[in-house]
Amino acid sequence: AGLRAAGFAPVGDARAGDVALIAYAAGQFHLGLMGEGVMVHAHAGLRRVVETPVDGRVGERWRLGPPRCD
Repeated sequence: AGLRAAGFAPVGDARAGDVALIAYAAGQFHLGLMGEGVMVHAHAGLRRVVETPVDGRVGERWRLGPPRCD
């Protein structure tokens, strides 16, 4: 609900720059930015931002829509 309220919409096709909702065990979710076959995200265990290959944990992809005037 937070991404939608911020003006993002779920998309089916993947593009660099999309926001990825990543599903981890125990119902934990995380956000990352999609690149060409890679994802940039904050890695809690390493305590830094990393670039990793895209894997099966990426659930939904979201993209910022056109500007709103409401």
